[in-house]
Amino acid sequence: GTQIPMFSPQQWYSATYYWPEPTPLSPIGNSRLTGIIAGQVYDPATPYICTQEMRENFKSATLLTSRSVNHGLNSAFDKGMG
Repeated sequence: GTQIPMFSPQQWYSATYYWPEPTPLSPIGNSRLTGIIAGQVYDPATPYICTQEMRENFKSATLLTSRSVNHGLNSAFDKGMG
């Protein structure tokens, strides 16, 4: 052989699956919905900056901020704090 690896269509598809799209996707959701966006300042799984960016996209929502080191709202209840 030529010593050049041969790619199958499946390998090519999986290699290009996350390739950037030329057309951006439209936003999902209604920015006029009300609700609560909750974020923990010291959450190890989700940076608080992501919570703030979410709030910027949903102007009618209320931002609930906690100084918890846990991930999610149920963490406080799991620890007997609620």
